[in-house]
Amino acid sequence: MINRNDISEVINEVLESRRGIEAELHVAHHRWIEERIAAEKERREMYKKIRDTVIQWSVVGLLTTAAAYMGLSVHSGGQLK
Repeated sequence: MINRNDISEVINEVLESRRGIEAELHVAHHRWIEERIAAEKERREMYKKIRDTVIQWSVVGLLTTAAAYMGLSVHSGGQLK
């Protein structure tokens, strides 16, 4: 017949073995979250660089267009041909 101490030992062994697995899973979960945070940070930085580059080139394009227009206006006596 199974006594109370045997049942208690088996339950404790199962719980102890699961504790190790749960701790490993917990650490792996934290590692995954840190990787997601790092990836999101890289993604935000990449989009910021893209946005800044687009803005810079838009300004250059607008200034070049304005300079070309003013140059055409000056050379043609104020009238576009």
